[in-house]
Amino acid sequence: MTNATVFPVIDFSEIENRSAEIAHQILEACKTVGFFYITNHNGPTTSEFTQMFEMVKTFFAQPAEFKTQFETDQLDCRGGYTAITPKYDMNNMVTQAKTVRFEGFEVSPRDLSNQKLPNMFTDNKKELDLFFKKMHSVGISVLELLAIALKVTPNQETGANDYLSSYHRYGDEASSATSLVRFMNYPALKENDSSGNNIEEEVVCGAHTDYGSITLLSHRDIGGLQVDIDGVWTDVPKVQDALLVNLGGTLMHWTRGLLKASNHRVIATPKETKNRYVITYFMQPETDVKLADIPSPLLPSIVPNLDGIPTLNKIVSAEDYIKERFIKAYKWEKKEVSSVE
Repeated sequence: MTNATVFPVIDFSEIENRSAEIAHQILEACKTVGFFYITNHNGPTTSEFTQMFEMVKTFFAQPAEFKTQFETDQLDCRGGYTAITPKYDMNNMVTQAKTVRFEGFEVSPRDLSNQKLPNMFTDNKKELDLFFKKMHSVGISVLELLAIALKVTPNQETGANDYLSSYHRYGDEASSATSLVRFMNYPALKENDSSGNNIEEEVVCGAHTDYGSITLLSHRDIGGLQVDIDGVWTDVPKVQDALLVNLGGTLMHWTRGLLKASNHRVIATPKETKNRYVITYFMQPETDVKLADIPSPLLPSIVPNLDGIPTLNKIVSAEDYIKERFIKAYKWEKKEVSSVE
């Protein structure tokens, strides 16, 4: 099986006329690995992605004293900057790398008008909002196609396949919206460590599954993302002008494990001489949504103990589910650290 088969590229062109075909392709990808690329979508254009990446690069190129003005104060904070050397001990994250070797900046579409942002973001706030809305629109399309594939009865009043998408309103449409955007910078890896030893590769973001429903990711020219497939770390290929989609734990829970959220990680090697910049849109249900079984005839009759979290066998709110994941991952502890190995 080739990487192209494991990580299919799904063409969204003529989606109105090909919805059943595309929905089937998405379902097959989500039942196996839960990662796939999409092209010809209704999201940001190539030029809009280029503009956004330039903005992101400009921010991360600033000195530390500038970036730390926007530092997030706690692990569960929505929005803000996270340095490569974290303010709080990230070693409590059970499946996370011992050292987190990337810096990030999170923006909440819900709080875009109020969040403290650097000037390169505030000067382009309209462009940011439009970019976020277009990313959200792609996510809505994926969720509607999944509803078709899962044979969920359409909305009786409108005929829309909105069972899933109706629980994921955009930030300015719902006070309970929780979706967020994360910009990330993985600095290029040096050939030798502090002791002069050669470095072949290093895990810069440890194995984990995402918490929300779906994640939309653009990583442009630099690879490094790997997915655990039957115990083998498999490289996710780079696909030009395509948007990578992967499933999170919420949808795995919602479908009794029919849809798969796979462990993934990021590695860096000295052969990649440039920084790896990533734009990620984490699409999450609104906080008060109850994660009862999706009304699909395809769901398995036996509920597996997914992720080892007992609440997955119960009906919980999206907020409680995501909080449970945080508790399991971070143990909800904040320990000051003086240095990172």
